[in-house]
Amino acid sequence: MRTTTTTIFALLGLASTVAADLYIFQVMSNFFTEGGTGTGDPIHVYSNRPNCKAVNNAIPLYSVDNDASSGGFACDGCDKGAIVDWPITRFEMYDGPDAVGSSTHHPTGLTSGTVGHITLRPDGDHFNLVWVSLDGKSQGIRGTCQRPAQAGRPAQDFACFGGFVSNSGVELFHCKTDLTSNVG
Repeated sequence: MRTTTTTIFALLGLASTVAADLYIFQVMSNFFTEGGTGTGDPIHVYSNRPNCKAVNNAIPLYSVDNDASSGGFACDGCDKGAIVDWPITRFEMYDGPDAVGSSTHHPTGLTSGTVGHITLRPDGDHFNLVWVSLDGKSQGIRGTCQRPAQAGRPAQDFACFGGFVSNSGVELFHCKTDLTSNVG
């Protein structure tokens, strides 16, 4: 086989398309307000293993009626026992252009894809990361994700305190993808 410069650049391009990391964490937030205290169970998405500065500045995504078609995230199996043992069969995150923020707080997409939603589909020892456009059409597999146990290692976790909020989190997924996080 004859190798050409074009072939080498094409192969390098393929090798770099799935180069970014996405870390998805389930978080327990406790916060204090003028009216008292509150709690929440959002997810956070990061491009790197998070430190407390990233955790305390992260934009939380919440699940509303287990539906991610217009915001937040949805998960089947995310409520049975310890987080590391959850039998997840469906995990989706809304990734439209207004996924995080609001009209007055610089809305942006969750990732560099930003025109649909991300679905993680189980496939043997991993999950395929599939990006779906807002009209419901699959844009193909954009990477793979693993639960910590699938990767043969313990889950990462964190406990961070800042101002009037404390956040503790446990890793749900580590993904290799060509999408990058806009929020963490």
